[in-house]
Amino acid sequence: MDRQIAERLIAAAVALDPVLGKIDQVISAMPDGAEKKSLINGLGNILRVQNEAFILPISREYPDLAESG
Repeated sequence: MDRQIAERLIAAAVALDPVLGKIDQVISAMPDGAEKKSLINGLGNILRVQNEAFILPISREYPDLAESG
């Protein structure tokens, strides 16, 4: 992958973190139950895909980009 593309992808993936953090805060404030558990699992899936599809492949090719992100 071209380094400029990798840099842009890492920046975009990392830019999701504050939004995902807000989602986590909302979910955390919910009462325990099946709905909360389902939302936690959904958020976990988003984080997993973000990491597996973007962060890890780029960090293997450009370790310095993952460290800076």
